[in-house]
Amino acid sequence: MKNMKYKVLAADDEFWSRENIRNLIPWEEYSLEFLEPACDGEEVIERIAEEKPDIILTDINMPFLSGLELLQRLQNEYPEIITIAISGYDDFDKVKGVFVSGGLDYLLKPVGKEEMVKVLTKALGLLEERENTKKQDETSKLQKHKLSSFLEDSEYSALLSGKLYGQSASQTHVSSTNTFSEVATLMVKFYNITEIAEQFEHDNLQMSWNIKSRLRELTGLEGNAIIFNNSNKMSEFLIVKTADAKEFRALAENILKEFPLEEYGPVSVVLHEQTSSLDDIGTVYRELISTLITRPFNREHSILSCSEEKTGEQQRNSETQMVG
Repeated sequence: MKNMKYKVLAADDEFWSRENIRNLIPWEEYSLEFLEPACDGEEVIERIAEEKPDIILTDINMPFLSGLELLQRLQNEYPEIITIAISGYDDFDKVKGVFVSGGLDYLLKPVGKEEMVKVLTKALGLLEERENTKKQDETSKLQKHKLSSFLEDSEYSALLSGKLYGQSASQTHVSSTNTFSEVATLMVKFYNITEIAEQFEHDNLQMSWNIKSRLRELTGLEGNAIIFNNSNKMSEFLIVKTADAKEFRALAENILKEFPLEEYGPVSVVLHEQTSSLDDIGTVYRELISTLITRPFNREHSILSCSEEKTGEQQRNSETQMVG
């Protein structure tokens, strides 16, 4: 049996009419899941939220809520659902009402197999077209996000070496504002970045954007943090934000949990808890790197802390090892 891709809900107040529709065609061969039919329009409305049908077949003449009234409500409340009307009467006003209410087609009872297949083919074509358009829109949106992310990375990465857009060091200033005048910095170092890139078919922009998105979720979505990938070293991600030592330590631990050792290889998180201005990120970065390269390396997750007041030996003793 094929995987069911779309759901169909039929509504008719007559039992035999519902059963005739149920048995008219082998729905699963068209990748359709035929839901248990509804007895009237009110039942359809009640079930939509939970069962989420893609196509609704409705009789026109039903008690409580007529087919035309149902179509009107569906057009107003669920315009994405494709609707098809079925009736035992060839009534021009009703046919007109169906199309005015957004119905895809109007079928006369008794509905034949060929008629049903024809109208379902039209409905499936429309659904596939919508899905493809949605995918294209999502792809375009993702590409814009990735490009924007790359440009942002390039700008902040330039500050690490004291150069911005190839300009001299005297032009590297970026206004800190109050939000980024007293910030701490955290660096995430991935040692198996080549293997991680394979998960994204070596699309480095996609990989970078994905990792940054996950880091932002862990950091918080309130927007008071700068998160960027070092353009010169794809394996390094930096987070600059206001946070106390306890918050930074908790964030570091959550990062290592988010990127387990068995899937991402060893990861080091280096904390620079002494607050500074964003303008000083170049100096802070050098201290982070110094802490990273002077500690004994092993293939385990680790949390490191750098401080101007600690000697190299004290710094190594402050290292927290975390097995993923």
